[in-house]
Amino acid sequence: DHPDHEVLRDQVARFLAREVEPHAAAWEETGMVPRDVLRRMGQAGLLGIAFESEHGGGDADALTNLVFAEALSQSTYGGFIITVLVHTDMASPHLHHAGTREQKAKYMRGITSGRTITAVAMHCGRNRMRSAMPPEMMAGVAAANVTRKKNFTRP
Repeated sequence: DHPDHEVLRDQVARFLAREVEPHAAAWEETGMVPRDVLRRMGQAGLLGIAFESEHGGGDADALTNLVFAEALSQSTYGGFIITVLVHTDMASPHLHHAGTREQKAKYMRGITSGRTITAVAMHCGRNRMRSAMPPEMMAGVAAANVTRKKNFTRP
């Protein structure tokens, strides 16, 4: 284990204890994680640690990113963990790996700072999903109750 990994684990544990654990039960009740806690996570340098420093990231390798996910999983609040990991490991990597130089310049600093939160959207139309998913999975996705929040804004 690398000494930097222990520092990261400690930093995440302190953030969870201070910013998440005292409030997350209420967040779970309302079904949302407040954007301000994600901004504070970005300010602490914890969003986008695997992205290049030129975009506000931490230049971390894949193992360090895994250590981050492991440290985050020490929270007992799944909604918070999933919100962060969808942002850092599912949605924003698409822009990071496939975006143009202009797109990265426009969006990546917002992503790593927590000003811009990324997400994944699914099209639940049965005809489009039929060829991509087995029927038992298609039914579950099509039945998902997805709502758009009134405070949603596009970047």
